[in-house]
Amino acid sequence: MEISSGFAQIPFEDKIEIIKQVQKLGMKPKPEVSMMVGAGGGTHVADYEAHMKMKPFEEFSNEVAAHMKAGANMIMIESEGLTEDLPFEK
Repeated sequence: MEISSGFAQIPFEDKIEIIKQVQKLGMKPKPEVSMMVGAGGGTHVADYEAHMKMKPFEEFSNEVAAHMKAGANMIMIESEGLTEDLPFEK
């Protein structure tokens, strides 16, 4: 089950709890992690450049590790800000 917080920001602790609940229901959690704060499908439509903020890699890495520790065996990485919808270089 995909656990994404691109459009609606979910507190980190709540995402960890959702992972645990998904497992209790017999499903496999697949949390999404992003290098960009607030990234998600269609971010570029909603004034993308004005709100663009990258997370430090350590924060990204710690989030991935916490999801794995909570029981996720697969992580999705949001492409926006890494390979998708990058601002044009001038």
